[in-house]
Amino acid sequence: MPKLFPSLLIFILFIGVTSAQSIQLDGFITDSLQNPLVNTNVIATALQESNAQIKFSISSSKGEYRLKL
Repeated sequence: MPKLFPSLLIFILFIGVTSAQSIQLDGFITDSLQNPLVNTNVIATALQESNAQIKFSISSSKGEYRLKL
């Protein structure tokens, strides 16, 4: 039993690390004349999960945004 515990602990940590996923979405926001839109809100909501968190970002002075999902 004592030799099994470290192997089991390593296995559980490996599963936890490999199952965690993160997605980064970035881009530019422009108007119809291709001018950057400054301080624009970008909001991402879950389509199916009712209790999921809402993620948001605000564009920079160049219209750049970055969402970490």
